[in-house]
Amino acid sequence: MREGPIQTAIINYLMYEQNKGKLMVWRANNTGVYDKKINGHRKLPFGGRKGVPDICTVIAGKFVGFEVKRDDKNKNGTYKAKLSKDQVEFKAMIDANGGDYHEVHGVEEVIEILKKYY
Repeated sequence: MREGPIQTAIINYLMYEQNKGKLMVWRANNTGVYDKKINGHRKLPFGGRKGVPDICTVIAGKFVGFEVKRDDKNKNGTYKAKLSKDQVEFKAMIDANGGDYHEVHGVEEVIEILKKYY
């Protein structure tokens, strides 16, 4: 499945959890906006960063990011999609500063991860 529908499902679930007061959630747009005039994407705005997770949350005062990847698997059962170099570097910075950064492929994984926070 493509990333978009997976992200939508995860955000819907996290918004449900937010409405119950368990966390705060927002979608991070970390690619430049497509501009027809230049037939390409604009640069990231000042302060924008590559590697930011797709979905950001705060749970009990802790930053928890979710990078959503396609759920396609190789023949050996591993996922085809991998974190980019920028994502690996950003994950390391989050981890070093006390936050968590998770690569996820569906709502079920997010539900399991959330069990460690509440």
